[in-house]
Amino acid sequence: MLSGGCGFTTLDYLLLLAAGQAEVLEGSEPISEALAGSDLDASTRAKLLWVQEVREFATGRLGLEAGESYRLFYDTSGGPAVWNISAAPKDRLTAASWTMPVIGAIEYVGFFDLKDALAYERYLEGLGLDVWRFGAVAYSTAGIYPDPLFSPVLELAEDELAETVIHELTHNTVFAAGNSAYNESVATFVGRRGAEMLMEERFGTGSELAQRFDERRADEGRTEAFMSDLIADLEGFYSREDLGRDEKIAGRDAVFASASERFATQVLPEMSEPARYAGLADLPANNAFVLLHRRYHLDLELFESVYEASDRDLPAAIRVFGEAAGTDDPYGYLRSASAGR
Repeated sequence: MLSGGCGFTTLDYLLLLAAGQAEVLEGSEPISEALAGSDLDASTRAKLLWVQEVREFATGRLGLEAGESYRLFYDTSGGPAVWNISAAPKDRLTAASWTMPVIGAIEYVGFFDLKDALAYERYLEGLGLDVWRFGAVAYSTAGIYPDPLFSPVLELAEDELAETVIHELTHNTVFAAGNSAYNESVATFVGRRGAEMLMEERFGTGSELAQRFDERRADEGRTEAFMSDLIADLEGFYSREDLGRDEKIAGRDAVFASASERFATQVLPEMSEPARYAGLADLPANNAFVLLHRRYHLDLELFESVYEASDRDLPAAIRVFGEAAGTDDPYGYLRSASAGR
């Protein structure tokens, strides 16, 4: 979908990525050197030490492949690590995709420069698509480059920081070419389970940090159930054969509005941290936004089933996830694995 109409071709885009990645690596410093300096505040020092501990746990206890990732630190000067853009038709839940060398089809593209991201966003909107842009605090090159720790990650609480690092390192270990949903969902599952395991071992199950982690997980579960219901409602609406494309686009606002009201009145009051999720009470009528959520949470219960079938041995489950990634149907492989076949 990249074309000269948006100001650059696929080759232009790849060159932009290469230049941006080179700038990141050139501007990074080893975490060990940052820790050896005298200008770090106590909070930053503690978070950098925690990242080192998380990395050691991820490689030593979970068997994740870190390579040289998370040995470097990059200060974004307040901005995100990268701007990600995804898109979808307005009348159905089908993600737009882009085919790239080596990694195959992907369901989002990233930009280091906000100007480039905005230009491409306008181009996609001009094609009549729903577009969603967001700033990511981290990203993975799946081991191609030594991914640094980006400064926005240090703003996260300990449990979230651990989950983020483990999530990104999972991409170094488990990668299904051309399957964004599998890659992101498996990283979501491993990130959560890995962080839970680390928090319990490091701080104890009854600690304040472990309790906060459990409360956040409960909030995430409520949000995921809500989004699953919305996806089902939208799929039912978009599948109606008595409606044309324009009627579906015009009528979907009511589906989103009803979901927003339901979230505000039924889901949000049950949250431990309602401020974190308050934005969903003003849900955008945007299929790309909905698909972004699904991409990171597709069939998480299936990963859980494999984990249970692996006797709740997370490293063993990760090996199964990696085996699945090498097949033509990763989710089908997991269904067989979870059934013991």
